[in-house]
Amino acid sequence: MGPLCNIKISADGEYIAVGTSNSQLFLSDKNGNELWSKKVTDTFFVSIVVISAHGEYIAVDTEKGFFSLFSSFDVYSREGNLLWRYEIKNPLKAIAISGDGHYLAASDGHILLIFDNFQAIEEYASSECAQENKVLTVYYL
Repeated sequence: MGPLCNIKISADGEYIAVGTSNSQLFLSDKNGNELWSKKVTDTFFVSIVVISAHGEYIAVDTEKGFFSLFSSFDVYSREGNLLWRYEIKNPLKAIAISGDGHYLAASDGHILLIFDNFQAIEEYASSECAQENKVLTVYYL
């Protein structure tokens, strides 16, 4: 395991997801037992990790290239299977999963993407959000 980049605990306290600077992603239970680990292919490091409330989904941003030329937004199952990948031009600054795991949101600081069951349903530029009087709150932890 390389240096840790990000650690998140599921809201129910049952699961711990960890991303490292050498592209490793780990899922452990609350007792520290490793459930799985994997090298996230073709990435420089795992920059963001989020986990759904009951640990069903683990979403990560993986930056590719030394200067973060592009990245991908990946979602894994609790069992460690890659469920979905969305390639993006810029590294993400925030990812969120709804409590029921149904919706995902991601932002690179300029664009907000909203997904419903892994299908993109909305894309907003930051200026569009202001013009449409949309209230968006992104928490950086």
